[in-house]
Amino acid sequence: PALPDVVAKIDGVDVTRAEFEEISKAGDIDAIVKLTQAREQALEQYIVEKLVKAEAAKRGLSEEDLLKAEVDAKLAAPSEEAIRAFFDQNQARMPPGSTFESMREQVVAAMTKGERNKAIRTFLDGLKAAAKVQTFLPAFKIDVPARAGAPVKGPANAKIKIVEFSDFQCPYCTKAVDTVKQIVEAYPNDVSVEYRHFPLSFHDKAQRAAEASECANEQGKFWEYHDLLFANQSALDEASLTTYAGQVAGLDAAKFTACMAAPKAKETVQADMKIGASVGMSGTPGFYINGEMLAGALPFEEFKKRIDAALAAK
Repeated sequence: PALPDVVAKIDGVDVTRAEFEEISKAGDIDAIVKLTQAREQALEQYIVEKLVKAEAAKRGLSEEDLLKAEVDAKLAAPSEEAIRAFFDQNQARMPPGSTFESMREQVVAAMTKGERNKAIRTFLDGLKAAAKVQTFLPAFKIDVPARAGAPVKGPANAKIKIVEFSDFQCPYCTKAVDTVKQIVEAYPNDVSVEYRHFPLSFHDKAQRAAEASECANEQGKFWEYHDLLFANQSALDEASLTTYAGQVAGLDAAKFTACMAAPKAKETVQADMKIGASVGMSGTPGFYINGEMLAGALPFEEFKKRIDAALAAK
């Protein structure tokens, strides 16, 4: 039913339909995005189940034996060097006092699970390609309002524009850093990635880290500083933020300090957060690929599928 002109009264003061529609906009977008994603996931699961069942029948195998033959039998055990490297890269997120020896079994399990999931995706993608699968569900798209001066990687006239909302204290956002680099390297002429701030309230140092990155951005040094923050995610206190600024070649320390004391950087971060909330952002990392939302620290392959489809459509 159509909304009335006045939807409520508070102490005799009207809450108008226009006011209500404005405050409910973000919630409506979030609901539409979730519904769209649920439909996509349900269709994907149905397609995969049909393909696996058909392939298993063709080979005279059970579905379980098919996956064992195509996935498990082809998995190689991780090398000792790879196990050590994984531990070193993720030690900051492990329980206090963790040692390589105490965590080795869990590290191997995590690595094996990750490689198995990747192998399954590769196998299923092969089945879908061979079957020439096409899907026609309409994607939910929204224009992310522009913000002057937002840092961008890639050409200004890129065919595919990705807007990333991120949080310097978010461990999942750290995983997305390498994925973004892969995207930019794989599509140097066709894709741009624009960074926006969305520090989550339960990350106590994320807001200030975002402000510091904007102070670096003011001097054209955003991406260098961005990389330092994510590389040192466990140390984002005020003193460290200043130390990292001193490690960026060509960044004027006095200007950076003055910027950190001024309100402009904070206002910029808050403007990004307001924009993020208005387009349905609720967690990080979140991406909009030509307006189509893709949430979470997903692997490069997921982005590649979306980007290739968008390029083909153009």
